[in-house]
Formats: sequence, C-alpha cells, structure tokens
Amino acid sequence: MLILTAAGSHGEVEDEADIPRAQAEALLGACAGAVDYSRTVLPLGDNPALVDKILRPCVLHLVTLAFDTAEEAWGVVLPSGLALR
Repeated sequence: MLILTAAGSHGEVEDEADIPRAQAEALLGACAGAVDYSRTVLPLGDNPALVDKILRPCVLHLVTLAFDTAEEAWGVVLPSGLALR
C-alpha cells in the first residue's frame, strides 16, 4: 500500500492506494538513500509482531503479524479501531 501525505487547508491529508509490489520496489529504488527505516519485534505468543517505522521521506507505521496457517490468520480478532488491509 502506498500512502501519500500532503499539507491541506485543514492540516495533513493522506491518500492511500494499493500498488503492485513491482511498483513499490521501483519507488524504493528511485529514492535510494532517502528512506529511514526501523523495525521493532514484539513477542506475541508463538509468532511475533513486526512493527516497521519508515521515517523518511514520510512517516509510515506498519504492523505485520505472521501465522502458521491461513485458518489461524483468518481467526484473529483485532481490537476495536483496527482493521486489516
């Protein structure tokens, strides 16, 4: 997913778009050296959660959960206010 952030008349505005992996890799290649990235691993039972934070060129937080089976993944219940994309 690509998230573009711009200054609007009422503050920061975000536009989201699903893009193919090849396009995402091309964008990363075009801004080589201009991406600041960190990853934090949070233990959650048998499978950790990965919290990725991109600081530059814009701030993006991404949480990745890994599961052993598709059934386990589809059975996850998220806290209110969170959604799968």
